[in-house]
Formats: sequence, C-alpha cells, structure tokens
Amino acid sequence: MNAVAKSYESDIDRLLTEVALAGGLYGLGEVIAPIAAYLKTQERTAGAASLAVGLAMITRKDYAGAIVVLKALADDPQQEKFHEEAAGFLALAYKLSGDIRSIDSVRDKAPAHMIEAIG
Repeated sequence: MNAVAKSYESDIDRLLTEVALAGGLYGLGEVIAPIAAYLKTQERTAGAASLAVGLAMITRKDYAGAIVVLKALADDPQQEKFHEEAAGFLALAYKLSGDIRSIDSVRDKAPAHMIEAIG
C-alpha cells in the first residue's frame, strides 16, 4: 500500500484521474466536473477527463451528451490512447439511447469484450 500511496503523492494528476474515473462510473458529474476541468488542461490527462465526463453522462442517462463527448474523444488524434475505450463506451451510449445502427460505426474500433458485453 505504501508504494501506491507514494506513487499518488508523486503524481497528483494520476490520483485525480482515478478519482474522476471512479466518480464517472457512479454518475457523480457535478462532483467530478471541477476535477475534469482541471485534468482537461493537462495534456496527458485530458483524454481521461473526457472519458470520465462521458461515463458520468451515461450513468445519469444523458446519452446524447455522452455521445457528443465520447465521439469527440474517439475522433481526437491527440488522444489516440483513449480511442478504444471511448469507442466502447460510445457503443454503450448508442445502445442505451436506442440508436442501435450507430453501434456499427464504432464496432471495429472498440475492444471486442466491450462489444460482446453490450450485445
């Protein structure tokens, strides 16, 4: 546990990213908004911030908002390391919004296990 604590102590942006993503999974959009806003100003954490915001929107059933945020992330060439996750959660937002046909537009970009789980 000390190693984990020390890694967060030396990299506060990493800790904030973990908090934002966890908050996003639980739909805590208002809570993570200031954290995400800060993380978006940092080049290496901007993609994670967008992913967290998109996740929070999905859990709050704001599928249209999630689609906008996640599509922008999936299309951003500077955030390539987040493209697969963004595409997977974009497919989920499409399905939950009832836009099943749009899933095909991201099917080949998302991790197979995410597409299988979505159905």
